[in-house]
Amino acid sequence: MPEKRWLALGGRLRQIGVTPDAVAEIEAVAVALPDAARAALRHWHLRRSGAPAATAMRLLVFNDAVSRQDASRALGRDLVTELERIGLVGTRRDGQLSSPFNINLVNDLYVLCDDLTHGGEAVMGAGHTTSVLAQAAYPRQRADRVLDLGCGAGTIGLLFAEQAERCVCTDVNSRALVLTQVNGAINGIANLDIREGDLFEPVQSEAFDVIASQPPFVARPSGVGTATFLHGGERGDELALRLLAALPDRLAPDGRACLLVDWPLVDDEPLERRVRAALESERLDVLLIELPRPDLDDYCARYASAQHPTYGPAFSKAAVGLREHLERLGVRALQPTVTVIGRAVGRDGFTAHLDASTSRAADVTAERIDALLATHDLLARGEHALGDVRLRVAGTSATVERPLGKAASSARLRLSPSALVPELELSPDAVLLVSLIDEHPTVAVAAKAFAEQRGLPQGAATDAIFIAGVRQALAQGLLEPWLTAARTVE
Repeated sequence: MPEKRWLALGGRLRQIGVTPDAVAEIEAVAVALPDAARAALRHWHLRRSGAPAATAMRLLVFNDAVSRQDASRALGRDLVTELERIGLVGTRRDGQLSSPFNINLVNDLYVLCDDLTHGGEAVMGAGHTTSVLAQAAYPRQRADRVLDLGCGAGTIGLLFAEQAERCVCTDVNSRALVLTQVNGAINGIANLDIREGDLFEPVQSEAFDVIASQPPFVARPSGVGTATFLHGGERGDELALRLLAALPDRLAPDGRACLLVDWPLVDDEPLERRVRAALESERLDVLLIELPRPDLDDYCARYASAQHPTYGPAFSKAAVGLREHLERLGVRALQPTVTVIGRAVGRDGFTAHLDASTSRAADVTAERIDALLATHDLLARGEHALGDVRLRVAGTSATVERPLGKAASSARLRLSPSALVPELELSPDAVLLVSLIDEHPTVAVAAKAFAEQRGLPQGAATDAIFIAGVRQALAQGLLEPWLTAARTVE
């Protein structure tokens, strides 16, 4: 279908009110139940409405059948005829229209994708994990070159296009590239460069300012057919490790890569060591932000239900088969991780991890990652780099709670959720150190104030003790280099 007609589809959906809020209202119906169990109630609410937006959502978002008359009233007769011609909608035996595709709404974008129950070469659209990757990798400044690696239906590329001169979208699945091209046309986005190939093959001689990828990372049991969007190898991390091995040459000098991977934990080897070994370069910084681990049984059931949403024997076979496979491989847990890779400048690269398992995934933002990378860069440069630096309490707020009584030996420091740091118990000296750092223009000035308040002699020995405390607070995530975001300290 010509691009102008795709654009007309997007314009019509906006005109009749198919918005994120309208979709979210229906998605909230019977939210505690699996999709298959609440589909009937979703359809009931939409049918009751009868509005053009409700009809369009039934047909293109929530997998319901509609009459030709209602579809024409919602989308226009000519457009419905054209959508039939290209197979976006089809006629059932009872004469009603339905679609084998889905449209996801992401911000104000329409993302056409496959129903994943088709398996095999089905193309994934946007989900919860897509939003985690998007907010973590989003370019905070305009970038010349952005790469959406393994783009699927192109969600990341569509979201990042407004911040990029050129956004390259690659996938090994040619069907994914067709849907990405369609989605660019529906949303009127013209700066997508769409290429087919495995991992970095389509961009072998290029480097990028931003690379974002959620490679398939689900383990594939023996005898199970490969689903391109799902399986990352026998153990699940083989594709992600291949990606890391080829990544260094594709990063621009100031470039950053952000991957979202469920890493299988199979032994006591630290995850940082596995990632570092795959990169084969000491001149890269590695930051691993560990999100809450799923229960393995829930994990297997969830991925089995993606392809078998009506449950039954096929679902049971897939769920149990995956669980037995992980057990056979010795996988003791799966660690969802935002894996951030950047170039080290003027030093060897650092490797750091942050346990954000008590935080919300929504707080893992590009702004927070900037602060974390700046913090670990400062630590990697050594003690001599700290004296003239201005630091602040991490996040947007901090509250100190002290127990009653003058002889209290500790206090609780609670940072804002955006800091990704759990509540900590600190000594009075540590609380004073953090407070003085936040109040004074440099670490050196704060060190003098600390010595005065504690009645300690001024000099190198006292400064060394203070600097050691500052480094510990930085490593714990309590302090970070000064940012301009407003915050309060109480």
